[in-house]
Amino acid sequence: MRVAAADQKPLADLEREADQVLSEPDNVARRAQIALVFRLAESYAALGQTNQAVNFYAKALEHEPWNLAAQLAMARLLYDSSQGDRARQKADLVWNFAETDDLLLEAAKLLGKPFDGKLPSDTWPPRSAGLALVPVGKVDACTGRSWAFKGSPVTGFHPQDCGFFHCTASRFGTQYRLL
Repeated sequence: MRVAAADQKPLADLEREADQVLSEPDNVARRAQIALVFRLAESYAALGQTNQAVNFYAKALEHEPWNLAAQLAMARLLYDSSQGDRARQKADLVWNFAETDDLLLEAAKLLGKPFDGKLPSDTWPPRSAGLALVPVGKVDACTGRSWAFKGSPVTGFHPQDCGFFHCTASRFGTQYRLL
């Protein structure tokens, strides 16, 4: 009997529970329990059952497409199964929308792009003020790579250049407060 490492449940039990979640007619209820399907996909991937893992990742990602860690895991599986174009699509999605260095670094590796998570070491002029960007709500789409105001990157931005502060760099209209 195979055991799913993530839950220490037999894989058959985990698959049965995942099938129940996926057969739920209410999309909202299905979405609320979709983590179980992701765990099943992870278990299949850990056992080297790539086709089953890709199958369940695809089903789970239909309900939670912004789970970028799962998109990246699926990209790795697709690369390993010689599906480079599909893998690049998944890795591009992560590269374009991830905010964390871990996700960006892994996506960059898969895409063959350079990535350095270090912040620039700009020196601030005397008597200059700093600017803190604080997301309002739960966000994972506005990356430090794309923040810009009046054509200047945030690291060189000075508050006196702006009368009204609103980040529009996010693809989802994320708003930020000036502190």
